[in-house]
This record gives sequence, structure tokens and C-alpha cells, in this order.
Amino acid sequence: MYGRITAEKQGTLTANFASPIIPGDWSNDATGKDGDDLTSDNFTKETGKAFDQWDDTDVWSFDPSGKNLPILKVFGESTGGGQPDQPEKPVQPEIPKSDFLAFILTYDTPQNGMITVSSSTSSSIPTSSSVTGGTVLTITATPETGYELVSLKVNDTDFASGDTYTVSSDVKVEASFSKIPEPEPGPEPGPGPDYPITYYSVMLPQVEGITTDPEAGEYEVESWSSFRFYLTLDPEYDQSEPIITTDRGERITPRASDGAYIIKYIRSNVEIFIDGVVKNADPVANGTVETDGINIRISKDALYTHVPQPETVSVYSFSGTLLHNRELARGDTRISMSSGTYIVKVGNKVVKVIF
Repeated sequence: MYGRITAEKQGTLTANFASPIIPGDWSNDATGKDGDDLTSDNFTKETGKAFDQWDDTDVWSFDPSGKNLPILKVFGESTGGGQPDQPEKPVQPEIPKSDFLAFILTYDTPQNGMITVSSSTSSSIPTSSSVTGGTVLTITATPETGYELVSLKVNDTDFASGDTYTVSSDVKVEASFSKIPEPEPGPEPGPGPDYPITYYSVMLPQVEGITTDPEAGEYEVESWSSFRFYLTLDPEYDQSEPIITTDRGERITPRASDGAYIIKYIRSNVEIFIDGVVKNADPVANGTVETDGINIRISKDALYTHVPQPETVSVYSFSGTLLHNRELARGDTRISMSSGTYIVKVGNKVVKVIF
């Protein structure tokens, strides 16, 4: 089918093909011929219908839903008998009406996060922008550090952050964020269900001049648990400063809140030692203490020791600070001292001295 349609005073068009129902002398050689003027007489002659009998549905297919543009029906080529074929199938795809309209995109700036809307032509479309129908938007909700996305909605419908949305009406985007909760503390490590519980012994000594709670003795303690005890000095020994150690090489000091001594993380048998507990003595300028061949004598400014065999001497302040610690050779040794009260330990012997 050949021929073309032109409007008055518009010049000549090329490649503009027309339907054979338009009046004119159409043939395969009529590619340069314009159609004749369409009048009520020649239109009726060619189509068999008058203008007042013409119906839009003779030319257009209309979408029953009203969402898409009308579709122009196909006009077939002439069969040679003067009557054109007119198939009833569409010649164009369905085109949404919204593709030719403009819509408004709106979104607020939420607390603790941000909303980003982009398209193939813009990396960030601001709120209240006009967007052409059919535009494909990518909508993303990003939380601030320490927060998480709770809800993202597009036109009151749940939406997945980072997905695309095709515009066909006004677009409203909303998002909310919440603080990520602190993780719950995990359970204390303990033996697994397939392993037996292990116990270790703790030996609390009996020492003259003190009372312990619990009393002196041997106690079983579950592996990795702690052992706690309290210590009370008898009245005749209340000037002593107890020194608590264990065979693990540690020194234990009383807890500030209640005075308890705590041996932590028992993972083997433990023996507790309590030293530095001596009977109260009257202040003297000098004196001598002798036990098992070990002689300890004090003068105004010196500590004198005599040992029958090599021993270790340790001198502590009453607060428990180690002031001197040295190896003694067999015989006599002099150690200079300043005035004060001290705990002196030579071998297994412990005495309190006053300078």
C-alpha cells in the first residue's frame, strides 16, 4: 500500500504512507502522489459509511481499564478488487497513559538514616521533584552507624531497599530506623555435656592467733571456680599484718568491699599459706628472738641474724610491702633498718620487730 497524507501549506513529505481508504488513485507506482481531499461524498463512496455513521472503534482499539493509550488498528493492503483488507489486530504495543504524564516524588529525611532515589539519568533525585511516568527509580534506605533499617515503604507498601520502582503515579517514600541492641552476654564457659566435672582441693591452714571462715581444713572446689575465706586476728595478735600466699606463687590481698580473700580460677590443687601473724609485743629498743638455732636480734638501727645454715630473710612492712629479700650465709648478718614496725621472716620463722 502506497501514498501519503499531507496537510495544506506544509510542503511535500516522503516515506509517509497512508491507508487505501483515503480517496486517491493508489497503485504501486503512486509513491509520490498525495491523497485527494477527504469529503463526505468520497469518504462514503470508498468506505460505504457516511461521516455520521463512523465509529472510533472502526480505527482504534481502546483499553477497557483505561490505563493504556488507544491502539491503531492495522489496515491491510488492497486485494485488487478495490476493497482493502482491515484486520482487527493492533499494530502498536500497549503504551501506558502515565508515560506521558509527570508525577511528584516526595520523601522526608528520617532520623538515624537517609533515603536516596536515583534513576538512569540522575544519581540523586531530590524530594518534591517532578518525575515523568515510566521512569525507573532505584530507592535505597541507608542507616547510620549503630542503627538498622526497620521499615521502608513506597506509597504505603513495604519495599526492599535497593529495588527498582516504575513511576505511574505520585511517589511517596517513607523509612524508619532503630538503634541496634547491645548483644546479650554469653554464658560463662563451663564443661561440655559430654565431659565430667573436675574438682580440686584447697588447703586452708590452721595458724595460731587467727580464726578463719570457713575454718581450717581441706575443701573441694569445682574446676575454674574460686575459693573465698575470711580471716580474724585474735586480740593478742591484732597488731599483726597477715601475709597470704599460695603455692602457685601468688600473693592474695583482701577485697576492699568486705575483706574477703579470694583464690580465683582453681585449676589444680592449691595450698594456702598465712604468714606474718605474731603475738603482740611491747615496744623495746632492742631484743633477741631465737628459735631452732635461728637468732634474730635488733638494735637501734639494725637487724642482726644468725643462722646455722643458709636461709632466706624477708622483711615486710605492716602494709604487706616487701622491703628486703636476700640469701643469708651460715653465720651472722647485719641489715640496716629505719625506725618502724616490721615483719621479719627467716626460713620458716616469722617475728614482728620494732625499731
